[in-house]
Amino acid sequence: MTIRAIPPPFVPRAARASAPGRGVAGTAAARWATALLLWFVAFVPPPAVADGVDVVTIAKHGAIRGRIVRRESDGTLTLVVRRAWLAEAAPALEREAARDDRVNALAAREDVRRRIEATLATLPEGDKRRTFLETESARIERLLADPAKDPAARAPFTWLRLPAKSVKREQATDPAARRIVGWAWAEGLDGAETRPAERLRRDLVALGIDPAAEPPALADRLPPLPQDDRTWQARLALLADALDGPVTFQGVGDVQVRRDQAADAATILPLLQETLGGSLESLLGGLGGARPAADPWRWVASARGQADAAGRFRATRLNLDPQARRVTIESVFQVRLSDGAWETVWFQRREADGTRPRPQAGDRLRADPRIATALDAIRAVGLVDERQIEGALATGAATLEALAATDGAFAEFRSLHARALDGPPLWWDGR
Repeated sequence: MTIRAIPPPFVPRAARASAPGRGVAGTAAARWATALLLWFVAFVPPPAVADGVDVVTIAKHGAIRGRIVRRESDGTLTLVVRRAWLAEAAPALEREAARDDRVNALAAREDVRRRIEATLATLPEGDKRRTFLETESARIERLLADPAKDPAARAPFTWLRLPAKSVKREQATDPAARRIVGWAWAEGLDGAETRPAERLRRDLVALGIDPAAEPPALADRLPPLPQDDRTWQARLALLADALDGPVTFQGVGDVQVRRDQAADAATILPLLQETLGGSLESLLGGLGGARPAADPWRWVASARGQADAAGRFRATRLNLDPQARRVTIESVFQVRLSDGAWETVWFQRREADGTRPRPQAGDRLRADPRIATALDAIRAVGLVDERQIEGALATGAATLEALAATDGAFAEFRSLHARALDGPPLWWDGR
C-alpha cells in the first residue's frame, strides 16, 4: 500500500520527535502518536493517476503519455502524443518532434506527387481513378508551393518514434480506457493525459457521448509520413475498391460465395439452417451449413481463388455456436502486391449475441418472402417448434446487425486511407 507524505501543518505535535529530558511518559506518548499517524497515512488513498493513456518512460525525457500505435520487430515504438501536452511535459522533445514533422511532411508530399505521376502513366483514359488522382496531385502541388500553409505545421498531434534502446519502461492501457481518452482528445477535454479514465468517462457522458463507442480517427490531426511501395499499392487497392466497386465474398464455414450487395435476409439463410440443426437443408436448395475448418484460413483461400483477377477482395465468415446462440464474424481485406504476395491489410472479428431481444429486427425477417416461405415449409412438416424458430430468427437478426457494423467499420477504414493519398500511415501485421 502506498504511503503518502503528510504536509507539516497536518502533523500532530505529539507525533514529532520528543526533546531530551521529557521522560518515559512523553516518549511513550510520542510513540503512540507516531503509530497512529502511520496508520492514518497508510489509509490515505494514493493520488489519482491517468489510466487511459499508454505510458512510455524514456531516457532524458521521463514518462511520455500518449498512445502506442506501432511496435516494430526490433522493438521500436511509434506513439501518438498530443502536442500541447508534450510541449509542457518535455519541451525539448516537442521541439525535436516539430522539426521531424516538417521534414517528414515535405518528404511525404514530394513522394506522393512522384507516385501519382507514375500511377497516372499506367492508367488508361476513362479509368475512374484518373480524376481522383489528378485532383490529389493538384492539392499536393499547392501544399508544396507554400509550405507555410501546410496543415502539418500546426497539427495538434505528433508522432514519436522511440528506438528500443531508449525505452526504459512501458505501460499499455486497456482498450476501454483507450477509447475514453480517444473521445477526450476528440472533444478537447482538459487533462486527458493526467486525469483518471473514470473521471473523463463521466465528463463524456455529461456531453451526451457514449464512451464505449469507437472514437473518431485522429488522421486529420496528425502530420503525414512517407510511405513505401507496399503501402502505396495497398492504398491504391482501397481506392479501387471505393471507386470501381467492391469484390466481396461471404460464407458459413470454409466456402465463400460472391456478395457485392449489402447483407440482407438471404445472407443468413445458411445460418438459419445451421441454427435449426440442418432442418432447412433440402428446402434452401442445398446451400449447406457450417462445417468445422481443418485450416482456419481455408475460407480466405476460397475467396482468394475467385478474386485472383481483381487483385483485391474482402471476405467474411460466419461461425455459429447454436447452443449459445452466438455468431462470430471474421472479415478480412486482402491485396495482392506486385511481388505476387497476398497481404491482409484489414481484419476484424466481432460477435453477434442472439440472446438479446430484437423484436423489430425479427419482424423484418419474418416479413421477408424467402424467410417466410422456408419457415412455412418447416412448420408444415413439424420439423421444429416455434421456440426453435424464434431462437433462430433472433440469432439471424443479431447477425445482420453485426454484419452491418462490420461493413461500416471497413467502409470507415477504406475512407480513412483512400480519401487522401498522403493520409495516415497504412500499417498492418507483419510490417
